[in-house]
Amino acid sequence: YHDCPLGEVAVRQSRNAGEDDRAPFGLRIEVFGFQGSFLSLATTLPPEAVQGLKSRHLVRVDAMIDAERPLRAYARLNVKHGPNVAQLVRELPALTGVVVVEFDLAYAKIDDTRIERAWLDLIFNDAAMTGISLRDLVVSRRPRAEL
Repeated sequence: YHDCPLGEVAVRQSRNAGEDDRAPFGLRIEVFGFQGSFLSLATTLPPEAVQGLKSRHLVRVDAMIDAERPLRAYARLNVKHGPNVAQLVRELPALTGVVVVEFDLAYAKIDDTRIERAWLDLIFNDAAMTGISLRDLVVSRRPRAEL
């Protein structure tokens, strides 16, 4: 997704060749003539990831991202519960190597009994004339300890 009237964006699958790469393939995004303010890559989480999800869970995103130049980037976790969508946003640190962010669902004010689906947006600001490589993306969850 993007907000550009003329989005010259090429997306292709690429073979990972680095010694730290865990996934055999990655995603390469080449951005050329781009006049928008953001470029977003949405990834729907599988139903198994959402089944049993509660507000006492922590959701962690581990990503291997490389960018040709410094970019401001964000991860946004969206959880649809009933007619509402809870959105949690975290800024990604520098886009080099492994990037880790966590979302604490206790602060999302979600109705545990009505969670239907969830998706993750990776949002890149001012992405004109650059290349972004998403070499790996792992989303995991774990329950908070009950004290």
